[in-house]
Amino acid sequence: MMEATGVYHERLATELHDAGFRVSLANPHRSREFARGMGIMTKTDKVDAYMLACYAFLKKPHHWEPPSPEIRYLAALLRRRDVLLGDALREENRLEKNTCRQTHLQILSVPAGVWRSFCARR
Repeated sequence: MMEATGVYHERLATELHDAGFRVSLANPHRSREFARGMGIMTKTDKVDAYMLACYAFLKKPHHWEPPSPEIRYLAALLRRRDVLLGDALREENRLEKNTCRQTHLQILSVPAGVWRSFCARR
């Protein structure tokens, strides 16, 4: 039993599953509410481990199956695209703020076309 924490849990959960372990994932919000319902207000690694063990024992969550390698690859591509779009937006904002726009554009002359193509897709 482990909390699903964005991309951080995926590798460990997949490795454990591939090694033959049964893995269950808990929604962090639900597990926190479960802890509050038990009167547990502190949040330490030791308390979290105890709370997740109780949660697994009482709730008997289903066993997690990792997505196929193709789905994991597509998800990684989408995450990377989101990062690049964020970078492109930040760069566009920098260009708008820069008082010496021409100098900034010269510095970024090669990537500028890449940024614009990403921004055009939004």
